[in-house]
Amino acid sequence: MSPDRTEGAAGTIYIGFTIADNSARVCSIDGYPAIGLAGPSGAVVPVVSHQGQGTIFGDSPTTVTMTPGGAAGAGFVLSYSDVQQNGQTSCPEVTTIDITMPGQTSPFTVHEQRFYPCGAPNVSVSAIVGVTEYHAQYAH
Repeated sequence: MSPDRTEGAAGTIYIGFTIADNSARVCSIDGYPAIGLAGPSGAVVPVVSHQGQGTIFGDSPTTVTMTPGGAAGAGFVLSYSDVQQNGQTSCPEVTTIDITMPGQTSPFTVHEQRFYPCGAPNVSVSAIVGVTEYHAQYAH
């Protein structure tokens, strides 16, 4: 899994993730990944939605079949705002993202560069889509 960060309109930040099948057999995936966040002070509990700015957030989950061999076969996007809200004077620092794929119980941990999601903090997570659709809808 590899993250790729871009900025959107007015403080909206996008982190895109591609997913590869590193097994020896074809696999299928559908749904939304579960997200856990942590920072230097411990767990950061976000308010997660599946709605956000950008066309990728309008996609409903569909089954994506991925071929083995390690090439990216699917992807999803996490977005957040770095604009303080409702009287916030700072936003929590996040340094680690735990991503659990649908149907799995163990997370994949991404040690991300620092980011600061504001709000409760609020994050949006898109449905997992095929890699062609991911690249078409999520411009890096």
